[in-house]
Amino acid sequence: SGAEAGVDLRVPLGVGMVLSGIAGFISISYEILWIRAWNFYLASAPETFPMLLGSFLLGISGGSAAVAWAATRLNQLPAEKNLQITAWLVMSGCVVSFFCVPALARFHSANYGLVILAGAALGAVFPLVLNAAVGSGAAAAPAVARLYMANIAGSVAGSLLTGYFLLNSFSLMEMHVLLVCAGLVTATVLGGWRRTAPAALLLGVGLIAASGTLFHQVYERLMFKAEFDPEIHTFIDVVENRFGVVSTDDEKTVYGEGAYDGFLETDVRTADTPIRPLSLSLFHANPRRVLIIGVAAGAWAQIVSQHPQLESLTAVEINPGYLEIIRRYPVVSPVLSNLKVRIVTADARRWLNTHPDARFDVIFADTMQHWRSHASNLLSREFLQLAKAHLAAGGLMYYNTTHSFAAQETAMHEFAHGMRFGPFVALSDSPVDFQPERWRRMLTQYRIDGKPILDARTDAARIEELLGMVTNRFDAAKYDRWGMESEAHLRARVAGQLLVTDDNMGTEWRGGPPKL
Repeated sequence: SGAEAGVDLRVPLGVGMVLSGIAGFISISYEILWIRAWNFYLASAPETFPMLLGSFLLGISGGSAAVAWAATRLNQLPAEKNLQITAWLVMSGCVVSFFCVPALARFHSANYGLVILAGAALGAVFPLVLNAAVGSGAAAAPAVARLYMANIAGSVAGSLLTGYFLLNSFSLMEMHVLLVCAGLVTATVLGGWRRTAPAALLLGVGLIAASGTLFHQVYERLMFKAEFDPEIHTFIDVVENRFGVVSTDDEKTVYGEGAYDGFLETDVRTADTPIRPLSLSLFHANPRRVLIIGVAAGAWAQIVSQHPQLESLTAVEINPGYLEIIRRYPVVSPVLSNLKVRIVTADARRWLNTHPDARFDVIFADTMQHWRSHASNLLSREFLQLAKAHLAAGGLMYYNTTHSFAAQETAMHEFAHGMRFGPFVALSDSPVDFQPERWRRMLTQYRIDGKPILDARTDAARIEELLGMVTNRFDAAKYDRWGMESEAHLRARVAGQLLVTDDNMGTEWRGGPPKL
């Protein structure tokens, strides 16, 4: 009956469906790896995903168009020849895909040419399989539908298995090796063992042998680009999981997705970073119940957990990789066993929505840089309204605007009262209880793991320096990035700025991309 319908299949439909699914799986899996690398390279700039996706789709459409242009000639070739062509395209597409990330890391340019080329090779596979597995006649339409279904199923499997499971167990280098081997095996099956196995074996062994060199210090290269120095720029720890990449260097700096994310330091004598978590008492008289959004390196959670008045600290962190980093460093690891502390691995907005009755005296957040993807999730009006609903009477919202005027205007729009201390804004629907002398007293009472953070006699100069930050650098005529700003001065300065919403993602697309 197949002959009567005009069907002339070169590849059994079932085999074609398997090949179509594998092509979808490999393509989407590589795209996920590219997104990880490009996000690290560009510090999660918002244009990363659309540029990568657009380049990949451009390549796929070009490869498909090339097959359509050559369809008449391809149909004149023997079935075995068509399968060999398909096999070589699978092989070349996987090899080019394998080199996209090492090329990005070593040539310091977010050039999407290799992504387009890889997309063209992989994109040509599906129409070739379609051409080989679908004949003419009444059976053609359902056969095409089945092949499309298999391709979509493979793509979904790539998203699920690679994005959710495999990246939680394998490194970026290991995932590249797995995918290129899967592609080479597929090419061998397509083209025949005698014709393609020698080349596939040679390529496989070569790429596996070279992978250690190609991916050596790949994250350092992506992070520091043209300034990379293998002797200076070395990550001591790298934690990779499905949520992203967390790394630390020998200077105790922590990076998340290629951007500064914290410092493993709690000593305010030698560093300024502990000032923000130590300053809760500057704005609130009794921070007994505190919520921290974003644990990151854990230094600030460790400091807040030792506040003399603290009764309970809830800390929400979306990436469990940070907790692994915290476990490795004694300066912050005690926060994990502190009985006052509850650390939750979750999305902050989801957690707040699922805990409507939770109330806090202070909600404290060291928000990511305002220009990075998803930053508006923690800077928008909608998020501030959600967070405000979880503040107790007289409660304080204290978070990092990373000097975005739009974020500061949004903050002042949603709260009745507010002040700015450096990049942070202190907000409340009650007048902010700004008390420098109370802060002075608290600084001398503060202990971390039983040790005073400052001594009233031996550290008197440092105490005065800290107090000077909030008393001497007040309402400067020109924006003082690390000074203090009163409510009236802050409102006047940011008036008319764009209000950040979930819909406009204002700080992400208007806040300025990273300078490369």
